[in-house]
Amino acid sequence: MLNDDPYPLTSPDDNSNENESYATGSLRRYSSVGNNDDEADGLAREDATLNVNVNHHNNTQNRYQYRCCTVKYMACLNVILLSIIVAMMAFFFATESRIFPNKALTTDMGLPLLQWRALPGNGQEDDTTILTKIAFGSCSDQEMPQPYWDTLATIYKPDLLLLMGDNVYGDCPDPDESTLDPTTGLYTQTTCPHLQQAYQQFGLHPSVQGAVQQFPILATLDDHDYGHGDCHANNPYKEHAKQLFASFFQISDLPRDGVYRSFVFGPLSQRVQIILLDTRYNRSPFLETGIHDAPYRPPLENETVAIQNMLGEQQWTWLEEQFQLPDIDLRLVISSIQVISDGVVFEGWRHLPRERQRLYQLFQKYSKTNNTLLLSGDRHVGGFYETETGDLSEVTASSFTHTIPYGSFGSNCTNAMECDEVDPRRIGDWVRVNHFGTIDINWKQRTYTVSLRRAETSYGYEYHSHSHIKTDSGQIEQSHDYQF
Repeated sequence: MLNDDPYPLTSPDDNSNENESYATGSLRRYSSVGNNDDEADGLAREDATLNVNVNHHNNTQNRYQYRCCTVKYMACLNVILLSIIVAMMAFFFATESRIFPNKALTTDMGLPLLQWRALPGNGQEDDTTILTKIAFGSCSDQEMPQPYWDTLATIYKPDLLLLMGDNVYGDCPDPDESTLDPTTGLYTQTTCPHLQQAYQQFGLHPSVQGAVQQFPILATLDDHDYGHGDCHANNPYKEHAKQLFASFFQISDLPRDGVYRSFVFGPLSQRVQIILLDTRYNRSPFLETGIHDAPYRPPLENETVAIQNMLGEQQWTWLEEQFQLPDIDLRLVISSIQVISDGVVFEGWRHLPRERQRLYQLFQKYSKTNNTLLLSGDRHVGGFYETETGDLSEVTASSFTHTIPYGSFGSNCTNAMECDEVDPRRIGDWVRVNHFGTIDINWKQRTYTVSLRRAETSYGYEYHSHSHIKTDSGQIEQSHDYQF
């Protein structure tokens, strides 16, 4: 008797023999039948049912085998995909420091660890590297675009870049009065997360990361990267700021009382000395006027001022030692604030006249004519200056990112005659576009050209037109020649 269920709930293998016997037996029965048509029809129907049952089981077996193959195939595919993902992750983590050089690497103070281009020689005195192109500038707000790095790296391409202060803007809040020590008059609150964040944002900028690998950099500090606007010796954040500065720029040999340093590059007859001063760490407070737009003044002629200190005695002693080094062909002295200007009503050496005179005497004692050049920043305008006797010159380059345009601070002035401060020591008008300074040295002719150049294009963007790029980045705004 046939199974009444034509689709038994068994695997194909379970009924394979039974199906075969049913089919064989029915065929034999069907063949032995005589002329009994009714019986023959019944057997035929029975065999047809058996054939359907056999076909069903065969189809079931095929589907079963297909599903098994599919499962095995998907399992193999998953293993392959997982292997690919693991390999990609391994490659990413192995190369992450090269793709994102500062994402995972930090300094001892948690700042981005940049891949700084090494200084020529040993970084202190080098007798082989001949400097012919030096760039300098100041005042770079990390919150603003940084196109000047691209201009420096792709257009001017200096041998050396000098950062003259306000390299970041990380002004710290006024310290909590509860942290004031009444016995010393100093605040015990000395850390500033905002300054650390400023360095982090600055160091993670792609243009900064790329440019610092192209040319070596020397730097000093001004007020906004020393932790407090217009700061001086009483700045509670100065030690913390000094530590952040050393950590970010990877400097290990700073003096105890500031960030001043000196370097000499080049062989005999082509030797350049670079002196970076610290005009904040030991400086006395300036006399205040109470006027917002002209906050400081020098002492009056008969006015007694107990303390006038710009550098501190240890730095003064060190500076004179640097001036006594022999065979210096060109000396660059970097002061974060202006030295020669007699019109500045903001921060400047003119507000401490005895200190400025002391500096002039050092120049007169040790410098040859035109072989010493002062470089300064801070003012957010650029300009050329010289002393009344004409034997000492200064170039102010400020700023990289936010130079003061005409008509700022509520003024309606539209030109240099109306806007520029009156100053008998300045030569020409101020430069009022974002800019940096350059020094191009011709050793054969014993001349050098100092220029103030555009830090970014005035077109708002740079575009390609077949074989050239339209841009005025790096264009000279003002220039003066000197012979030494």
